[in-house]
Amino acid sequence: MKHLFLLSLVLFSGARASSMAYIKADGVWLEQNGKATPVKGTKGAQYVALSPKDGTLVCFVGDAVRYTEQQPTKLHSFFSNVPYIRATPLPAPMNTLEVYGYNLEWAADGSYVQAGEYRFDPKLGKAWKTSENAPRAASKSGAVSAWLEDYKILNVAGGKSKSARAAFNPNNLTASLNVTQKTLGVDADMYKDVGNWWTGDPAVSPDGQAIYFSSNGGGSGGAAGNTQYALFKIDSATDRIVALPQPKQAEGELLGRLPSIRVSPDGKKLLLWGSVHSSAAENPSFLSVNDLVKSRSVSLEWEPKAPSSSAKSYFTNWVTAACWLDPNTVALTGGLVDISSFYGDNPSADIAGPTYPNDLNLYLLDAVTGKIKRTVKGVGYVSCG
Repeated sequence: MKHLFLLSLVLFSGARASSMAYIKADGVWLEQNGKATPVKGTKGAQYVALSPKDGTLVCFVGDAVRYTEQQPTKLHSFFSNVPYIRATPLPAPMNTLEVYGYNLEWAADGSYVQAGEYRFDPKLGKAWKTSENAPRAASKSGAVSAWLEDYKILNVAGGKSKSARAAFNPNNLTASLNVTQKTLGVDADMYKDVGNWWTGDPAVSPDGQAIYFSSNGGGSGGAAGNTQYALFKIDSATDRIVALPQPKQAEGELLGRLPSIRVSPDGKKLLLWGSVHSSAAENPSFLSVNDLVKSRSVSLEWEPKAPSSSAKSYFTNWVTAACWLDPNTVALTGGLVDISSFYGDNPSADIAGPTYPNDLNLYLLDAVTGKIKRTVKGVGYVSCG
């Protein structure tokens, strides 16, 4: 197997909120205000991340990751600055990683980039392994941040106090129940077991005044991660927690996995992205937008239809990335996975994943109506800056 390379840290000072980087068969493209430009030397890219602060571009380049097989691939990391003339290896331990897939993204304030549990700070020029599997959610200035501890306790720093504190802790059963019980109505035999409490990754509003997260209120769930959940808001100045109005649920969403949450650039909407485990092969994604001002929710209608010629086949949707392009537009990449071999007369573990990135598309969706504004064919991954 050929090595997979990480080309990172391309400073692009002109990046704006309406900028996005996405991957096509010939490499990474950078689009600003509707004008797309290819980034040289990135053919074969698998992932990309665009810094929300200074436009630093991060991308994995090399052989395709075999997502459906979950086969590990060795990653080597490099960084390059404008005008992309040369690439310099990142320091250990981020210079050589062996994984089959990573959540690659920047901290919201652009202070560091993270792949799995590995971080790289461009100002310090250092990389290290952390105890966290995702960047800490942060305000635009970085003054307020939030992160999970052991997938249950939600820690916050900034706002009420610069020091870190547990703003939501199921170990403090009384305080947690005051928030969740009325909303979810979990049976007492369930919520008394701290092991039944699950908390979703938090998101912080751009101004740092609010932290958003999901919780199952101690309701536990299936082994595959499906659970009932509700959304909550923390006032960073007081640590007061309130339940948000329950959004209109898409079919199956109520008993899905806890969603990832992204706050819109204007702080008025939430993008929810999760999945539902239907079978060992079928894990369809759901995406919706919650309007915090109007207290309404809309499902994003992006999913393409299965080919009409394959009536006996089974398809499930597959979303690779989703982000806010601007306050009214969500960008996502995805396609269909053929899982007919799993359900056919002779079931097997072979799942026909789409050719990356040719069989995937970029969809720009209206955050108010949920309808598609524009489609770019053959795009495998997207990141917004």
